[in-house]
Amino acid sequence: MIIDQLISADIPKAIRGDSPDLIRQLMEENNLSELPLTDGDQYLALLKENQLLNWEENNLDNLDLRFKPAIQTGSHPYEAIRIMYAQGLSVLPVIEQSNYLGAVKMEEVIKFFTETGSLEIPGAILVLEMERRQYSLWEIARICEQEGILVLTAQTKFLYPEDLVQVTLKVNTKEIAGLGQSFDRHGINVKLMYGDEEYNEEMMERYKLLMNYINM
Repeated sequence: MIIDQLISADIPKAIRGDSPDLIRQLMEENNLSELPLTDGDQYLALLKENQLLNWEENNLDNLDLRFKPAIQTGSHPYEAIRIMYAQGLSVLPVIEQSNYLGAVKMEEVIKFFTETGSLEIPGAILVLEMERRQYSLWEIARICEQEGILVLTAQTKFLYPEDLVQVTLKVNTKEIAGLGQSFDRHGINVKLMYGDEEYNEEMMERYKLLMNYINM
């Protein structure tokens, strides 16, 4: 999947020379808070609704057009969601060099991750935490396979300055009590488990105390 396949046909574009009133109308009619501004095929900037609220001139010639976030054609949706999240965007232009090709909506990018991330498949979610030197996705998958459980998705987050790695797993079953115990035996901290039962940190701490007692 490349970002071009998520370009939305119902995102209009503003054209240099359009009045702020017309652009505000386009935003309102299409329920958008941002709108790409173009000059011919060239992408000029991404206009935000709050820029135009008090703009009374007939054109945009004096408007600050330095805000021009975009993603290059052929990029992966991961890059799109990174840019949109970092800059608080609901719309992101897609360009080829500086030529405007269209734009994607945040909801379409989220839909892509929902469909490709197995979020609609029934299963459980586990949040693991470990030291960075201990992190091995292969080892995590091997432990799951030993329990007869398939990893559907895995996401990692590096925590600084603790030098920890947090791994969020989506697995293909809700029966994960045995998997949690298996991770614990391998020295992998299970922070949260969401399956048939919901475990909070206090419950997990009690379980670990019990395991420590048994192993004494």
